[in-house]
Amino acid sequence: MKNQILGIAFVALLCFCAYNTYNSQKVESLTDLSITNIEALAQNEGGGVTITCSRSCTDGIGQCYIRSNSGYCAFTGYQVDFCVC
Repeated sequence: MKNQILGIAFVALLCFCAYNTYNSQKVESLTDLSITNIEALAQNEGGGVTITCSRSCTDGIGQCYIRSNSGYCAFTGYQVDFCVC
């Protein structure tokens, strides 16, 4: 009797594992709207952003510069940084 219960439990466990394996291999396709959105977002990748920094701090603008500990404006390359020269 005990062996029969263990056998039934083993078969049930095997069926459960096989069903979960089958379900995990299903591939869901993307809708046309999703594909269009992905393509639109990917269009501007790869060089679509331009950062404008001052070439030197001598032009008085000082964008992309920050005041260093020594008191001079130092180039950081970040557009949000600003230093009055």
